[in-house]
Amino acid sequence: MIIVEVVTHLIDNIVFQPIIFSNSVRAHPLEVFIVVLAAGFAAGIPGMIFGIPAYTVLRVFAREFFYNFKAVQKITSGLSGENIGNNSHIPFMSNDERAAE
Repeated sequence: MIIVEVVTHLIDNIVFQPIIFSNSVRAHPLEVFIVVLAAGFAAGIPGMIFGIPAYTVLRVFAREFFYNFKAVQKITSGLSGENIGNNSHIPFMSNDERAAE
């Protein structure tokens, strides 16, 4: 009985959780696995809990402010890019000023 529980737990942690996380944050499962491992190594259990949300925030921040770099383009390619390439993400611009560009 304990072997079934251990195998089920391992399959859940190694296979299903990275796939579920990768679909929800649009990142590769290996990317999610590495982030969780690194965050767990750096900050323990709280790092593992907050690693994926922090990584997602960093990806969005990088996409918005550093999109001209090829590394950032590659990392953020899975995120929706509807505002990239035009100036719609520039703050303090009205819609009329954007339309005039």
